[in-house]
Amino acid sequence: MKKIFLFIFLSVIILGLSGCGNKNSTERYDEILKSFKDAVDWQLKVTDPSACKNNEQGDVEIAHRFKILDDVLIDNGYLKKSDMLDVDKKSYCKAYAETDCDGDELVYKTYLRCKDFTTAGYVE
Repeated sequence: MKKIFLFIFLSVIILGLSGCGNKNSTERYDEILKSFKDAVDWQLKVTDPSACKNNEQGDVEIAHRFKILDDVLIDNGYLKKSDMLDVDKKSYCKAYAETDCDGDELVYKTYLRCKDFTTAGYVE
C-alpha cells in the first residue's frame, strides 16, 4: 500500500513540474512576441506614412505590402538577438510581420516560429 501511495505521490509531483515548464514556455513565447512587436512598432514609426493611400476611386489601398523580418530589426538596432532566444536557451526563434491597411492606417500581423512553438499562419 505504501508503494502505491509513493508512486502516486511521485507521479503527481512529476506531472506538476512538467506543467510548470509549459507555463514558463508560454510566458517566454509571450515575451518574445512582445519584444518583436515593440521592435516592429518602432520600425513602423520611421516607415513612410503614405504607405496607405487613396486610389483614384477614393478607396484606401496599400502602396506596397511588405514583411518586416526579425533579422532586419536586429541589424537596424530595433531588436536584440537575445530577445529572440528560445526557451531551450540554445536556439533562436524566427519572426516576421506582414503589413496591410486598415482604412488609412498601416497595420500588421506577427508570426513566430520557435523550436517547439509556431503561431498559426507562419510560412517559411
